[in-house]
Amino acid sequence: MSAGVSAIIQKENRPFGLVQNIMDIFNSPKKDYVKSVISWRTRYSMNIESIDNQHKEIFGIINNYINCILKGFGKLKTKYILDELIQSCRDHFEHEEGLMHQNEYPGLYSHKHTHKYFINELLDIRNKIDNNPFPISISTGDFIRKWTINHILTSDKAYSIFMRLRQVA
Repeated sequence: MSAGVSAIIQKENRPFGLVQNIMDIFNSPKKDYVKSVISWRTRYSMNIESIDNQHKEIFGIINNYINCILKGFGKLKTKYILDELIQSCRDHFEHEEGLMHQNEYPGLYSHKHTHKYFINELLDIRNKIDNNPFPISISTGDFIRKWTINHILTSDKAYSIFMRLRQVA
């Protein structure tokens, strides 16, 4: 049997339409749909290894989220990745705030407030995805990307400098 006929037979034995799309999305390795929209740069480094590693992980999830929207993966997969981002941010913020508390960082209260704001915004995006019949707007990904970079370069850099001066890093 020729390779072309074999390929047609294999294709004919696969599920069609929505079921196949869902199967493809959930079975595809992350690298199949990740295009770097937000890339790690040395200027984002806090010089605190645990924080930098968490930031890199968050960047990866943001890339996944934006690429889901760009590639039209739909609400199910996009919400799954958004939930992953929310949990990763919660874990990261808890770790970060713990370091701040341990080291008596004077900006802890305002920093916690910015974290709470961002989590509430992510939850609002998730709620809008659930309740909106229209496709997910790329502007949500743009907001997440911009907020994260701005937060790292301003608020996080301030505590990074403070902690390095206290010789925590």
